[in-house]
This record gives sequence, structure tokens and C-alpha cells, in this order.
Amino acid sequence: MIATISPASTLVCAHLSAQWPPKVLLVKRSDRARFLPGAHVFPGGRLEPCDLLLGEKLRKDLVNFSRIASYFEQKPDLISSHVAAALRETQEETGLVINKLDHIWPLSHWLTPSGESARFDTYFFLALLDQYGPTLAESTETSDHRWLSPTAALDHHYRQEIFMAPPTRAILERMAISASLADLISAVDKPIKAICPYFIEQGREKLLVLPGDPLHHEEKASQFIMATRFNFP
Repeated sequence: MIATISPASTLVCAHLSAQWPPKVLLVKRSDRARFLPGAHVFPGGRLEPCDLLLGEKLRKDLVNFSRIASYFEQKPDLISSHVAAALRETQEETGLVINKLDHIWPLSHWLTPSGESARFDTYFFLALLDQYGPTLAESTETSDHRWLSPTAALDHHYRQEIFMAPPTRAILERMAISASLADLISAVDKPIKAICPYFIEQGREKLLVLPGDPLHHEEKASQFIMATRFNFP
């Protein structure tokens, strides 16, 4: 059975301070989740019908929405729905209420590879927050909310203390080497194209390869993504 590809959105919540790179919020998915059970991810989820209406309200902020939409070739109503879903899902999963676009930036766009039990067409956005709380509302979908620097989060993953999927790792890797917000945003593709990875077997290794890798049929790599292949056990 071929899994249906569902539209989804994710929000990278970052604490804006004098120190860069900022701490970001990771949440642990339920161990009973169908997709990426137990993984530490950025808050997010599927688009819902209500996101279309919220997206219409967001588009009234002409200056900021135009800035966000300028990174995409898709229609404005689709982009605004994705932004709305990212904000809504973040509030549902963490209790963080973000209702302005002033500090929202597009980052990346990924398609879940074929072969997974569930597949998503996911847009990733960055939200810069003036403050963050040490305790956040946890939901039935997520727990173990952590504010970590990108380097610390990656260290936890490499020591196998937490698991992160390639999109999460790729964004944290870019943030970890960025000297400033301007430096991070300058690395974002314009226009942002969907990254379509797929799995291949090479000897005893299972690899996920991205565009730009010699083993991937697409030659053009994303300038935002630093690695074009990921190893799996």
C-alpha cells in the first residue's frame, strides 16, 4: 500500500538573545506515534481545515507575509496555511502562543521518502522568541520539552541519548555554524525547493541520500543543507 503524502508544517522555536546561535525547542514524539515514535523534533504537524482561515488573517500583515512568501513559488494561500499550521501545532503541543509574523522566517521544505509508513510534505519555519519558559504545557502527542543549543542537541543525538530525523539534524547543523541570524537566513534557498530524499542499500549500510549526492539522481543540492547522505543501522 502506498502511503498518502500529507501536507505538514514545523516551527523551529528559537530564543532570541545576545548569544548566537540561540537555544531551540525540541519535543519528544510519543512512543506510540505511527511516524518517528520517540524522536525529538521541532513542534509541528498536519495541516487542518482551520489553517486556511487562520492563514487568511496572517496574509493581512502584508509586509511580513510578503517577505515570507517571497521564498516560495507556491500560491500565497498555500504558504499562509502552512505558516498557520506551524503556529497552531506549536501552541497545541507546547503552549507557546505565536500570533505575529514579525520574526518568522522560512527555512526548508522536505518530502518524507517512500517506504515510510506515513509520508509528509513538510515546510519548516523559524520563529524567534523574545522569551521562553522553563515549563511548557505537554500534550498527548509530545513530552520531554527541551531548550538546547544546536550544538548540544546534536551532541545528544551523536551520543545516542536522543534520536533526531535528518531534517531536524540538517537544520541544527546549519544553525550551529551560523554566525548570526543574517548569516543563517542568507543560506536559505530562494526559491525554496522540496528536498526529496530516498533510501538506498550500499553493502550492509542503509543510506538516505539527498539531491546533490553522487548516489541521488538530482544533481542540484540545497545550499542550506550541509550533508547529502545520512547513515542508518
